[in-house]
Amino acid sequence: MAFLLDLNTQNPCFLYAHHVFGRLDDKVDTLLAGPQFSRHHATILWQQNCWKIRDFSQNGIWLNGSKIQPMTPHPLSTGDKIAFASPNDELFLVADLSAPCDLLLPHNEKITSTTKVINLNQYNFLPDAEHPELIVFFDNQQWFVEVLNRQKVQAVKLNENALIEFSGQSWQLKRCHHTQATIQLAGPQHRLSQLIFMFDLSLDEEQTHLSVEAPDETIDFCIRSHHDLTVNLARYKAADALKGLDSEHQGWRDPQTLLKDLGIDYEHSNIQVFRARKQLAESLNICDAQGFIERHRGKMRFGGSQFKISKGQQIECELPHPE
Repeated sequence: MAFLLDLNTQNPCFLYAHHVFGRLDDKVDTLLAGPQFSRHHATILWQQNCWKIRDFSQNGIWLNGSKIQPMTPHPLSTGDKIAFASPNDELFLVADLSAPCDLLLPHNEKITSTTKVINLNQYNFLPDAEHPELIVFFDNQQWFVEVLNRQKVQAVKLNENALIEFSGQSWQLKRCHHTQATIQLAGPQHRLSQLIFMFDLSLDEEQTHLSVEAPDETIDFCIRSHHDLTVNLARYKAADALKGLDSEHQGWRDPQTLLKDLGIDYEHSNIQVFRARKQLAESLNICDAQGFIERHRGKMRFGGSQFKISKGQQIECELPHPE
């Protein structure tokens, strides 16, 4: 996340995608205290993949010692120095110009330019992917957290400035307030109902390969351990369809059934669920990746509506069933 460094206090000023500076306390993002500053003095905004500053003030803005033209966006570069109202007033250094990004800040800790922050992607295993305690993920313009070591996993919505804790430390969510989706990829979005999932199992079922057909491309998801969980859930769904259950009731299973079939524990299964969702979300611009593996009232199921499972080059089952 981009930030300026206040050269008077040495404190970082993290930038929202549209960041307002001025002396109107409850209407600005960074307060400039003093009569020489305008109520809305300046805006720094992310525009066309670039950070720009615009002067709305009476007394002006100086960029690297030169007064900028009012009301005109001026691109910023790392190392630039910004002064508000006079060449020596409220001097800031442009320290980082990375794209807008939501992040986690250490709570109850003085934030400096060297403070460790966590930039958030769409799916985040915390504290790390090898030993995760919880998952923080972005879905439908909202952040959620799920704790992995609980038998009943439930997504909890994270509001602005929400606190979460892992590894004995508390962290606070800071949003960048990008006007577009801050995490999801650019371009047209797909839905699960548009995708065809092609599972290919080895004869001994030690390896599961997955490829996904989208309307405009086919993506190789390679061989991954989390495909074992996904293909088992798909098998349950296909079996229920053969029994004549309607689509709303197909595939739902108590986690105990899945754990017994896979020989894993609750925590491991939760990690596999999120690795499956994460790979899908990162490989395709999909608006409902959470539904890839659905949870409801303690049960779970495979969320795809079109799939084919092959074993040793022979088709084992598929949905919808061929006529």
